[in-house]
Amino acid sequence: MLEQIKKSVVARYKRDDTKGIFLSTFDKKGELLNSQGVLHTDKKLGDVIEKLYKWFAEDNLKKIGLITVDIVTSLFEETNISKIPSTSVKQYGFYVIDANNKSGVILPNTKWIADAKNALFVLKQKYGISGKVKVFLFTTDRIIVTT
Repeated sequence: MLEQIKKSVVARYKRDDTKGIFLSTFDKKGELLNSQGVLHTDKKLGDVIEKLYKWFAEDNLKKIGLITVDIVTSLFEETNISKIPSTSVKQYGFYVIDANNKSGVILPNTKWIADAKNALFVLKQKYGISGKVKVFLFTTDRIIVTT
């Protein structure tokens, strides 16, 4: 499976690229098992893929029906708060961080996220984020690898 993931990624990107990447695993019914990754890194894409795979996917191969690989293609802080409510959750992922450095991330086009308000609510609840936050938006190129 690791070789299949690498082959799919290097068809679009160089192994030595330094891009953020998320690896999400789903069971055979399409339910999320795990999603881990980094928004930004100075590590090589091929190395990050291998580490994420070994840490979060390798032990669950029998349960996995498909893996999505999200390569981060853009990342920016949204400082105009009036734009956030109308941000497309299909196109953009959200990364928020509070004054205590608690942070959380939701990938673009996440199945159960209805809109930007819902995304921010889920992030705050799930990760215990409170108070004023910085909001970063990002886009990804999603690659789907089936078992």
